Amino acid sequence: MAESANQIDAMFPVLNDAQIAHLASAGSTRRAHAGEVLFDQGDENHGLR
Repeated sequence: MAESANQIDAMFPVLNDAQIAHLASAGSTRRAHAGEVLFDQGDENHGLR
């Protein structure tokens, strides 16, 4: 079954400037290249909690 537009919006939210600033204060910025795998299913050391 295909996802609805609402489901896709919930899976991939667009953050506003205030939300981005809040997240930036808790981490570091780095560039990612197109197609780069940031973490994969089953990875235990991906750095996200």
